Amino acid sequence: MELLIQSLRHRFFHANCDPLFFEDELKRLKHTIHSLVVDGIGGSLLIIGRRGVGKRRLLSQALNEVKKNPTVEENLMEVHLDGLIHTDDRAALRAMAKQLHREALLDESFSESGKNDTNKPRFLPFSQQLTWFLEGLHAGDKSSKSLLIVLHEFDLFALHRNQILLYNLFDCCQQSGTPVCVIGVTCRLILVLTSLDAEKTHIEPVEFIDALCSLREDAKLNSLKGLSILELFLVAALVKLQEINDGQTVNFEILYSEYAKFCRTNCPNYLYDKPVVFKSLDNLIDLELVTSGKEAVAVAAASGTGRGGNAGVATLPHYKPLYCFVNADVLSSCLDAYPNCPVELQFWIHSRTF
Repeated sequence: MELLIQSLRHRFFHANCDPLFFEDELKRLKHTIHSLVVDGIGGSLLIIGRRGVGKRRLLSQALNEVKKNPTVEENLMEVHLDGLIHTDDRAALRAMAKQLHREALLDESFSESGKNDTNKPRFLPFSQQLTWFLEGLHAGDKSSKSLLIVLHEFDLFALHRNQILLYNLFDCCQQSGTPVCVIGVTCRLILVLTSLDAEKTHIEPVEFIDALCSLREDAKLNSLKGLSILELFLVAALVKLQEINDGQTVNFEILYSEYAKFCRTNCPNYLYDKPVVFKSLDNLIDLELVTSGKEAVAVAAASGTGRGGNAGVATLPHYKPLYCFVNADVLSSCLDAYPNCPVELQFWIHSRTF
């Protein structure tokens, strides 16, 4: 019985059949990889298709056929990342360094930063780690090996906040030095169909990222539609506070004070006690509409309007920094379509005054 299971497992997961009807796609893949290694030409390519049509099998066959050339076999380095596993840019960078046996680059980037209070480079800002790592890859001469980076579930990487890793990798493809090629694999057909027309038969990876960013805004709007009235009041208060404070973070005490002040004046029936409001805030954080702690400070600093600051972050729950990812336009669209939305709340978010 065990032999039968092993045989079936091998036939399911190690099929030797060649993909049919993809001759043109296979030829283009082989040409891209061959040009990367032999001619030193970097670039990017996106493989799009429904789940189960053989995208990974097609890529695997192209690699196997190209590697029959000894020059390609000896001078090609591969990195395979998966958006389902590497859920943030930092994890993807660490996995990339591990597959390339370049963990020392990240360790060196940490020692160069002058922070000797700990031996773990994860405390460095991600942008510094990424910059140092990419510079380390470009430090070789013309004999340096070519680098092929395959991003499975590419759409999930494109949904990472700010897409720092992707944009830096695309920039790396255009620079001289170590030849780099990025191949994305995705099944998000809807975005592609909306981006193509009769005169445009292909889509660039950067355009794909922009389309996914718009999709994320739609997902944010859908999340808002499922909130309770109290949670909408909290989001509105956070949006107003961030507008007044030029994007700076606030804490729960400030948030509750402004929420309570508005409710006492305009709609006392929607005023709740602090424990109830704090629980609703936790739900907003779980939905990733609001972030707290060090991440909130970092996001506010990265937005270009708020001040990140170097002061220590408060650890008491009611005084942790808060930052809301929802803007006034998205919230207004949600409230206009929200059933039985309080008139006071709609007036509050549409008004110019607090």
